[in-house]
Amino acid sequence: MPNPPPAEVTFQPEPLALQDVERPMLPPLDRDLPSQIGEWPPRRPRTTYSNPWRKLLVLSLIVFAFTVTTWVYWQDERPPSEETLQIKRDFDDSQRPSAFGRMRTLLTSVAPVQSAELVGVPPWRWQTPDLARMVDANGIARENLRDLLEEPDWHLRHKAWFEEDMGIHGAWTSLAILKQAESAYLMRRGEEEAAFSAAIDLAELARSLQDLQAWPSYYDRSLHIFERACQTLADLLRTTKLDSVRLGAFQDEFVKCAPSNDALRSGMSAWYLFEKKLMLGPESQEAIDTLPGGIFYQRPGRLFFKPNRTLEFFVRSFRDLRDEAEKAPYNRSSQVGLRVGRVGSGFGLPNSAGEAYFASRIVPYISLPERQTIAHAQHAVVVTLFALRRFHADYKRLPPHLVNLRPDFLSDLPVDPFTGLPLKYDFASGIVSSVGTNYDSDKGVPTDPPLADHREIVAQAGRDP
Repeated sequence: MPNPPPAEVTFQPEPLALQDVERPMLPPLDRDLPSQIGEWPPRRPRTTYSNPWRKLLVLSLIVFAFTVTTWVYWQDERPPSEETLQIKRDFDDSQRPSAFGRMRTLLTSVAPVQSAELVGVPPWRWQTPDLARMVDANGIARENLRDLLEEPDWHLRHKAWFEEDMGIHGAWTSLAILKQAESAYLMRRGEEEAAFSAAIDLAELARSLQDLQAWPSYYDRSLHIFERACQTLADLLRTTKLDSVRLGAFQDEFVKCAPSNDALRSGMSAWYLFEKKLMLGPESQEAIDTLPGGIFYQRPGRLFFKPNRTLEFFVRSFRDLRDEAEKAPYNRSSQVGLRVGRVGSGFGLPNSAGEAYFASRIVPYISLPERQTIAHAQHAVVVTLFALRRFHADYKRLPPHLVNLRPDFLSDLPVDPFTGLPLKYDFASGIVSSVGTNYDSDKGVPTDPPLADHREIVAQAGRDP
């Protein structure tokens, strides 16, 4: 019987512990090691390739960005169209007008108020000795003013008016106070006609200054002096004893002194030219001897100042202001104020310096249409007071309604420029008022001086015979 095959023996090695395994120590991998002799394949050194087209592209982009930025900051617009602001530009260079010299003489001869405490007090509340000292100290100034007002032709476009800005002279305020003090002093002495004449002198001076547009400061002085004239006349009419005929003569003179909207509209064109010459100097293509005082404003650097773009702001703004002078107050849009709020807010922009310059120069002009409307309201109230006092002189009473003043004392009823309606009139108190800048008819409380509160322009007609 054959022997069975031997049993298959399976060898199973004993597992080794992990710590018993010996690991070969391999050298650290170093790609920067130099090539070894006899190494195959030979190790090649690592090299970096540069693309010359990439460098050229980056440089081109930098040059392009710099060029565009420079063009944006340096390039200016074309000169703006001035067609709608064109004015007569021929200037009178004949013999120097005597009115120019008379005005300078007048301003240098005015003696100021001796007491600073009296400056803010209406002269009709001064003590009589204070009034007398003010009037006596300005005898020459009063004569000089009379000579100036009697000058028949001021030659308003003469080149002499551009030499000096006499509108900023500090004597104008003292001159207005002087005429108010003179009127109050004469009234206390019983010389009522002379007192009214002194007040009318102020109104005539204000009307004459409106047409003198070589410097914008003259118009500002005109509105200030006219307000002083209206306040003085309102105070005189409260207690006057003049008859209807003499009051009517003064009323006719005062009606002629009404502020002129045509003067304001033409003034906007003249002041645009003034600002243009002030900003551009000889580059404005205007005559050298008509530059404002021969001066040239040192505007900011060219990098942030674009003359033509800045001039465009002035063109639009003076055009808007001229249009606002033709509109009723409630139809005005204040576009210029909105424009000033939008410009000048970004420092470092291409025309940031020009916008800041425009904003600083245009602000004094923005209030002129409203101030003109206030002057119209004051004028309407004073004309109505004249008519009321004339009615009172004839009938020893005030009329129950303003319509009763027509046609003997008023050809047409004065209109409140703020509403387009007749003025408010209270028969019980004799108060005449305009709704004023707040467009609201309040209680009509008289102020001292009269007409001083522009929110409601109020004056009162007295009842004493």
